[in-house]
Amino acid sequence: MQRILFIELLGGLGDTLIALPAMQALAASHPDARLTALTFEPGGELLRCHPLIHEIIQIPKGTARQAVEQHLARATYDLIVTDVSYEGIADLVRQSGAGCTVTNLWRNPPGNQLVCDRFLQILLEEALITEAAALYRHPEIHLTQAERVE
Repeated sequence: MQRILFIELLGGLGDTLIALPAMQALAASHPDARLTALTFEPGGELLRCHPLIHEIIQIPKGTARQAVEQHLARATYDLIVTDVSYEGIADLVRQSGAGCTVTNLWRNPPGNQLVCDRFLQILLEEALITEAAALYRHPEIHLTQAERVE
């Protein structure tokens, strides 16, 4: 697997943090792959210094379907994972030509399971992450030196 796209378009900074363990686990499970995250502004700011995420595409709210459609028209991926299914985004992902796709990581969540754990469980069940990478239960935020000083 060379190129992975994670589409996180649920809406806020909290949703980005909830999805980050899944992104980390995918990157750790495929260390030679290039991981791209497509997310709403300002969620990408939380990801911009993360060493496991190679590219961040931030889009304004209200442009989700159009942005996904445009990006998939100009880039190809071996694996695309998304936590959304609204506006036909799941269909766009399935029709993208990617070797493997995972849509709607929110599917059938048990009431007693954290959402980030559900994401990891689904990726593990689909053999897309390793057992060791499934231990990425907590999001890691990486700051710039200037942010640390501040």
